[in-house]
Amino acid sequence: MRHYSTKHIEELLILFRLASCESYVGFDFLSASEMSGIYNGIGPDRLPDHVRAQLTAMSAIFEPAALEHDCAYEEIAVLLATGEIDLDESGRRFKEANARFYRNCKRLVSVRCGWYNPRRYQLYFRARRYFKLCELFGFKGIFARAETLYRARNVAQTHPGRVK
Repeated sequence: MRHYSTKHIEELLILFRLASCESYVGFDFLSASEMSGIYNGIGPDRLPDHVRAQLTAMSAIFEPAALEHDCAYEEIAVLLATGEIDLDESGRRFKEANARFYRNCKRLVSVRCGWYNPRRYQLYFRARRYFKLCELFGFKGIFARAETLYRARNVAQTHPGRVK
């Protein structure tokens, strides 16, 4: 999984705030360093790094929204793995994260492209497509991440010296 530099994350955060994008409650408490460990660009973890890098480059305008979205997904996975939320609550948060991602993408486009710019509507369409892909396949990624975290947590509890 590719990780981005703290400097790149800080630049995305500036764009995120300039566009007045929305975020979940815990987002503002994460450091840029923590975010750089979570953010993987645009696209699911299961895509090869070079494909995800191409998608990210093609849709760089959406990167600030994708950063918040990845962090929201990570929070859901952690809460699910630790048993702090159940499947119903994780499903609700998943839907909220995806809807927020779509609104943030549209906001970022609106800031960069005037209403008279045809590119604006092409990018709206692309944002809608990404939103639909997240709705269709995103929870599978959250659940896989939660399962990985859960197993690591159990190994750490049963074999304290094996996990760092």
